[in-house]
Amino acid sequence: MNLQNRKFLLLFLLPIIYLIFTGIFFENWRPFYTTCFDPIYIYLFNGASIAGGHFQISYIDNPGIPVQYFCGIVIYIKHLFNCSIPLYQDVLLHPEDYIYILCLTISVIYSVIAFFTGYYVFKRTQNITISLLFQLTPLITTELVPIGI
Repeated sequence: MNLQNRKFLLLFLLPIIYLIFTGIFFENWRPFYTTCFDPIYIYLFNGASIAGGHFQISYIDNPGIPVQYFCGIVIYIKHLFNCSIPLYQDVLLHPEDYIYILCLTISVIYSVIAFFTGYYVFKRTQNITISLLFQLTPLITTELVPIGI
C-alpha cells in the first residue's frame, strides 16, 4: 500500500469517530420529552403533516423548514415499513421511534458528508492535513480559532 492510499484511509477516521460518538449517544438514549427543550415534537408533527401530503408549515423557525421537510421524507419512508395503521396515528403512538430514526439518519448523513468533504479537499489539494481540518470544521468553534486567521 503506497503512501497516497494510507493518507486516503485517514479520511475514514473522523467519520468513524463521529459514528462512534453517535453510538454512545444512542446507548444512553432517553426520551426527548425528559431532556430537550428544542421544539423537536413540533418539527416531528409538522414533518408528519408533510409526510401526509399537507405541505403547509405551521411552525417557522431557523432551520425549521428544511428540517421539517427532511422529517417528512424520513417519516414517510419509515411509515412504508409499518403501514398497518394510518401515518398520523403511528407518529402519535410512537413519537420516540420516529425521533430516533431521524437522529440516526442525520448522524449517518453527517458522517458521509464529513468523509466526502475530506475526499473532495484531498483530491484537489493532495494535502491530508487540510482535508482532515475540513472534516473537523463543524467541531471547531470560534473560541478555538485565532482572530487573525
